[in-house]
Amino acid sequence: MIAVFDTRTLPVLMSEIFSFAANKMNKVLNKQERAVVVEPEGFLVHEIKGPLLEGEEEKAGMWAVRIIKDS
Repeated sequence: MIAVFDTRTLPVLMSEIFSFAANKMNKVLNKQERAVVVEPEGFLVHEIKGPLLEGEEEKAGMWAVRIIKDS
């Protein structure tokens, strides 16, 4: 079971132009025919070292529930 995520800082516009790390990891895993159980996800952090922005911890929890359900 594989699930990939990344952390992102605001503004995310430049990252969207060049793609997020989780999307790149997902693409590599798909080419290797690895079973990724959920779509990649990104979580927003305050500056580079964090912490998570408000609401992101709950978002991560809901993502974890999807992983459990889909595996």
